[in-house]
Amino acid sequence: MSTTTRTRPKKLPAASLVLDYNIYPRHHIDSANVSRLRQAIEAGEQLPPVIADRESLRVIDGFNRITAWLRIDEAATIEVELRDYADDAAMFLDAVALNARHGLALSTYDKSRCMMLAEQLTIDPEAIAGAMSITVDTAAKLRAVKTAYDDKGSPLPIKRPLRHLAGSKLTKKQEHANQRSSGWSVRFHAEQIVQAIDGDIVDWSDAAAVEALRLMVEKVMSALPVAA
Repeated sequence: MSTTTRTRPKKLPAASLVLDYNIYPRHHIDSANVSRLRQAIEAGEQLPPVIADRESLRVIDGFNRITAWLRIDEAATIEVELRDYADDAAMFLDAVALNARHGLALSTYDKSRCMMLAEQLTIDPEAIAGAMSITVDTAAKLRAVKTAYDDKGSPLPIKRPLRHLAGSKLTKKQEHANQRSSGWSVRFHAEQIVQAIDGDIVDWSDAAAVEALRLMVEKVMSALPVAA
């Protein structure tokens, strides 16, 4: 994992720590988890120390905890364990290992993203697979079904609705859709809408929802003949 020195936790201003997404294993901060952590902090629960690089103060583990603290008090001081790392690759491997072993599980999209970031940092496939607690074969299969390419030919992690486009070059429109996708399949969303209508739970007085449904019907009707 290439850490060299660890120290006992010390108090530091939360705002002084750097959230560098280039070494963050997850594709976003989980707002629901941040809310749970905030409630825990306000209830007096003691959270584990955040882990950060001593030299740059970049956070290795604790993005959600820092976000929760800052939402409570921008001037908050928190416990931080400072570690020394040989380079960015060592930081990233430790970040992946820590995130893979506690807290919310890494999604398949996150794991695919981790493998791409590892390539950019010239990390050995065995090392990144080990950090994620999966085999090299599993990592390779995951990459094959969870990777497409942007318009410059760079690898791009894709979410479940775009899995049929694995290995393809995406258009800008498809890249944008991938970024905004919930990760659930189109079939799932369609079935949810059907169930809501059949179950008579749609609030037809909600003008925004009704307009969204109208737009959906319009898009589906115009696309179905092409798909057929």
